[in-house]
Amino acid sequence: ERLKRLLLETNENKPLFNEIYKGINLNSINLDNLSTLPTTNKLYLQEHFNEWINNPELTEDEINKFLSNKDNYLKKYLGKYSIYQTSGTTGAPITVINSKSESNILMATAIYRTYYSLSEMLKMVKTGIFNNRTIAVCILPTKTPCITTFLATEAKNKIINKIGNANIVIVDMETPIEEIVKILNELNPVCIGGYVTYFDSLIDEVKKGNLNINPLYITTVGEKLSKEKKEKLDKTFNCETVTNYACTECAEIGHMCEEGHYHINDDWIIVEPVDKDNNIVSEG
Repeated sequence: ERLKRLLLETNENKPLFNEIYKGINLNSINLDNLSTLPTTNKLYLQEHFNEWINNPELTEDEINKFLSNKDNYLKKYLGKYSIYQTSGTTGAPITVINSKSESNILMATAIYRTYYSLSEMLKMVKTGIFNNRTIAVCILPTKTPCITTFLATEAKNKIINKIGNANIVIVDMETPIEEIVKILNELNPVCIGGYVTYFDSLIDEVKKGNLNINPLYITTVGEKLSKEKKEKLDKTFNCETVTNYACTECAEIGHMCEEGHYHINDDWIIVEPVDKDNNIVSEG
């Protein structure tokens, strides 16, 4: 139902998609015939940026001008739009824009589904408040318009900092490791978030005896968390390591459960496995 609404509204209001979907009965689209829809990938959409956004407030030139000032990376464009850029690891970086309601959906699904349940989230917050500990230290890139950093900032400003003495601290991942170790030892956060490979440095610091903390959770983002790395993190920090599978343009695709399996965020995302030419592949 959500997909059909999206297709019909997009077709009606966006001239570019009206051309792309020409001759297709969008009312007939269902989960069994998704492959009849033409592919629209990141590279194509970035090249036709001004053609598929029909909001006169949003133009590629003005947005690029806004992002050319690094001080704007964690600010809202025109005071109401969150703007991120993908890392470009697939060779096709793209600018992504979210309205307030879209940002709220992203933040809610990212936070709630990453930590298994609402009771686990409340446990984290209560542990921080009752023990006067920082709820989370997020070690993330702050010198790029990164969606993870933006959502962490939103959570910090909208939620955590309004709950008693609870707090989220965001540290730039380029900060010298000695300083980050000092911050972590002083705050002893309930949760630490960051890229999978960055935790290798923290594991080394624990082995050296420099880092002495007892978090409830390690939260990894941005890269695949292997079974071996999860076990290593769990053992090193004596806590639970959680992760999700997400990307800037699609957000929360899948999340891990307590049994260590990934579950598709299937009320918001439809996943189609394809080959390198975007042809549907058979199950398995």
